[in-house]
Amino acid sequence: MKSFAPLKVTLHGMDERAAQMFTMFLAGPARGCCIVVPEGQQEAVIVDLDGVNAERLWLDVRRRFSGPALVLSVREKKLRHSIWVPKPIRADELIDAVERVRTELNTLASLHRGEALAENLVIAGPDGGQSDTRRMEAVGRAQVPPPPATLAVQRAAEDDGGGVARAAELALQERRVHECCGYLADEVYRDPRRRAELFFEPDDTLLGAMREGMHVAKASGTPAVVEGLGHPLILCPDQRRLFSDMREQYLRPLCTRSRHQTPMRVRAIPLEETPITTSADPRLQRLDATLWSVALWTARGRVPSGTSLDAPVSLRAWPNLTRLQIIPGAMQIAALWSKQPTGLMATAERLGLPYRYVFSFFTACQALDLLDQAASALSSAAPSPAQAVPQDRRSLFQRMLNKLGLG
Repeated sequence: MKSFAPLKVTLHGMDERAAQMFTMFLAGPARGCCIVVPEGQQEAVIVDLDGVNAERLWLDVRRRFSGPALVLSVREKKLRHSIWVPKPIRADELIDAVERVRTELNTLASLHRGEALAENLVIAGPDGGQSDTRRMEAVGRAQVPPPPATLAVQRAAEDDGGGVARAAELALQERRVHECCGYLADEVYRDPRRRAELFFEPDDTLLGAMREGMHVAKASGTPAVVEGLGHPLILCPDQRRLFSDMREQYLRPLCTRSRHQTPMRVRAIPLEETPITTSADPRLQRLDATLWSVALWTARGRVPSGTSLDAPVSLRAWPNLTRLQIIPGAMQIAALWSKQPTGLMATAERLGLPYRYVFSFFTACQALDLLDQAASALSSAAPSPAQAVPQDRRSLFQRMLNKLGLG
């Protein structure tokens, strides 16, 4: 664990004895990642939601504190602005959750500093004041560091003092960004005539097969396997692990192929068919990290069909960016969606980021069920077949049904 001051927390939903035992756990196996403080001094709360009146307890805690929360429960809880820590509690998982809270707090603090800096710049402007639009542009510039770009590669290549090696490193970074975010220019996102290029059908991809496998595994209570890829992908959602011999360089190209091009079969498998491994086995991977990467490699700057481009998006839980494949702007996007729900198009414009970064980040977060999106008329989304039916034909069909007594 990194060398940080302990996270200040308050405990809720525990009796006196349980609170004492948990405090000893924090100081011992959890290596002092948290320290229990009086209410009002906390940076986060830890809530045990397995007791009676858990729903009332959660609402009461939220009325008094709106910051980050660690939720302890046997069953997964998907609550806004919280991180679930499964029971029985493991020290490494608790420490990992605490690091995610730290990342969220540090990013929000940076966001506030950027806004304050931009506000000062606006106040000190020579024209004695600026419009709200220009102020938001200043905030976006203050928040977003210069992204890696082709110009940086060219400048490094022109540098005589070891610039070739640095140029090669930047070129590799840029290639990895393109693998996750694609090549679509901002003009494509702004052109209504090319709107269909911004969407993909998740069910027709490896991402869809993996999501199907997770549902099959949860329904059957046993692991599930995705077959037809050359090497099977064995999904164990209960352990949040994935087992496969397949390396990244083979898995990544499969994300760009449809299930028609590469037929995939998903089925539940008995526990005895699951390979016996140790935690050090390189074939054993974190399921969330693999699903996140597959979502990025599938999205490449796009979002699932039916997604509204304008409905506000909010972050239900902070992604563990210390363990996940990261793309430029991820921290800024996460901080904005955590603080103020914002539509996809508006997010890119407000932060000054390429649209493809925002769209890929949305798809990856959605794959891990980290997002909420407000209900909206999907005027910006790709039209579904039902939407494509002319209104007059639907009306005629409805009149026929009414005449037959079937309307």
